[in-house]
Amino acid sequence: MQAESVLVAGAFGAGKTTFVRTLSAKFLTAERELSGERASFGERRLKPVTTVFADIGVIELDGRRLVLYGAPGQSRFDFTIRGLASRCRHLVLLVDTSDEAAVLRSKLYFERHLKPFFNRFERRVVALNKRDISKLSVERVLELFGRVDAPVVEAVATDRDSCLRVLRVLLGTLKA
Repeated sequence: MQAESVLVAGAFGAGKTTFVRTLSAKFLTAERELSGERASFGERRLKPVTTVFADIGVIELDGRRLVLYGAPGQSRFDFTIRGLASRCRHLVLLVDTSDEAAVLRSKLYFERHLKPFFNRFERRVVALNKRDISKLSVERVLELFGRVDAPVVEAVATDRDSCLRVLRVLLGTLKA
């Protein structure tokens, strides 16, 4: 069975590592403690660790093997994001919906890192993550983020069924 590559991308703190870990039978991460002057105060306040290369997970779903690559969310790893984007067949774009500032960070990440590659992906889905803690309506999130040419799915990265739904929408086996 040949594996299909899926890039799981989003802004710092969007839930990429959690999403990949929640789904994967096999999981490898390159997380490191945030340190140094290149990590902002805001980033250190959000979480103590960051992915420095990629999170890698493997899942078999509906007769397909998927290799999930969780991209880093910090701009200092631009080269990694571009490299992964150029090699992956599909895209899950995680949008942090925990508050308006998080949605705007997600929008900036998308415009800066993924927009140039977006239409190159064979399949893509926008997963509105952290719906379990968000007080924002889906309409408000899309108003802030903007519309993109992809199905939109609500998600909770800590919930396996929610993550599986995102992948099934991505693969076209389930409607958004």
